[in-house]
Amino acid sequence: MKFEKIIIMGLAVLLSSGLTATELTMTQGGGWRQLEDGGYELNYTKGWPWLRSDVKIQPDTFYKLSWKTSSTISSDRQNFVFSIQLNNPESKGHQQYHFTKARQSETAYFYSGKNDHAVIGFYIEQLDATGNVFVNAIHLDPVPAADLTRNLLPDGNFEQGDGWPVNWTKGYKSTASAQIVPCTDFLSGDKCLQVDFNGKGGIQSIQLPVIPGKEFELKFWAKSPQDFVIKSFVRAWSMFGHKDDHFYKMKEIKITPEWKEYSLKLTIPDDFAKYPDLDSRLMFLSINSSGKTGRVFFNDISFRQVENKDTQKK
Repeated sequence: MKFEKIIIMGLAVLLSSGLTATELTMTQGGGWRQLEDGGYELNYTKGWPWLRSDVKIQPDTFYKLSWKTSSTISSDRQNFVFSIQLNNPESKGHQQYHFTKARQSETAYFYSGKNDHAVIGFYIEQLDATGNVFVNAIHLDPVPAADLTRNLLPDGNFEQGDGWPVNWTKGYKSTASAQIVPCTDFLSGDKCLQVDFNGKGGIQSIQLPVIPGKEFELKFWAKSPQDFVIKSFVRAWSMFGHKDDHFYKMKEIKITPEWKEYSLKLTIPDDFAKYPDLDSRLMFLSINSSGKTGRVFFNDISFRQVENKDTQKK
């Protein structure tokens, strides 16, 4: 389809130009300081301190921004914010993250559209807490087409960290909580994700790349101490601002006490007039309760483009 061809052409230009992963140098404001090792440190007391970089990008290309961060700030809110500004058309987007005490890798994706440069940065939403924040290893990478058929969700097996999972946040007005815990009875690994649903909402992932007109699949393993019904979603709600109809695919699933694998497939619409949020080529995963209280364990969560004969040839 033409959308995939545009992206492939953009990647071909990118590779022929010799551009690969770029480590970003950030300008600082509000108290951030650059360290000798290239990282950035902030002693947060108040306000909206920021880091920012104006970068050259290739049009019609997916990008992955990755960084490492840690903080002594204690907050159950998502106060660390990734921001991006594009100018064709002019738009500003953001995505929120929890603070994490242990140094962990975090990720944000975006699609360049018609743009050849972007302003990328981070800021802290004002909060009633103080502490140190550290960020380093900020890299911007083009996403090869082949990566769309691999798991796009970082650390889907939850082996990376502890505490709140860094690539997930609370959903809108959610009362759910989530933490990475020891896990000894799964097929592999030593950890899994424990989600406690308290009757309202659930958790949602970072935004992930999609190609309009193509089929994608969400898969995960789950168990619950007792039978418990969840609603798994793949949603389009643009981080640049929601407009018009809201596209999503939902599946209601009964989780049982034994580990089982579940899946949800969907074809991404290419009707941008009806679903303008899909023009960002990003969607996120959402796992909610059906309005009841219960605990569910998750592992090996993945989201990828479904391979067919055409994608296998590329």
